[in-house]
Amino acid sequence: KSDSNATCTADGTKTAKCDRCDVTDTKPDTGSAKGHSFTDYASDGNATCTADGTKTAKCDHCDETDTLTDEGSATGHSFTSYKTDSNATCTADGTKTAKCDRCDATDTVSDAASMLPHTFEKGECTVCGAEDPDYVNLTWIWIVVAVVVLGGGGFGVYWYVKKKKEKQQAAL
Repeated sequence: KSDSNATCTADGTKTAKCDRCDVTDTKPDTGSAKGHSFTDYASDGNATCTADGTKTAKCDHCDETDTLTDEGSATGHSFTSYKTDSNATCTADGTKTAKCDRCDATDTVSDAASMLPHTFEKGECTVCGAEDPDYVNLTWIWIVVAVVVLGGGGFGVYWYVKKKKEKQQAAL
């Protein structure tokens, strides 16, 4: 009859009592080792953003522990605080980047509606060279005005002065 002394890793013994007297005989109970029983695994809390962690259980019968990969326990990155990269231009939105809350990984995404306004001077953007749709080039108008004033207006003044002199001479 088993002495119920087998452990997880060692066979126990079995004892028999003589049918005619009180003498006992104890022998190894070969094959009676129970083997470990690991049924209550708990996470070790060591998963990272990209790698599964481990889980450990204590044997139901002894102090032996067993550790396994905790499949599917990787936490994934957590990107919550995006900051502008200050790279928007007047022709394209910029980007913004966040550092993972749990590790050093970064994530860069488009920074929607961050495009800068054009900076126009003399009808042209100083950053990208785009043409200012509201710019009126007055150069030709000034040239025309100068020609009229100097050319036609000058002749008009000459003619007026000449006629006035002729009237003065006629009056004498």
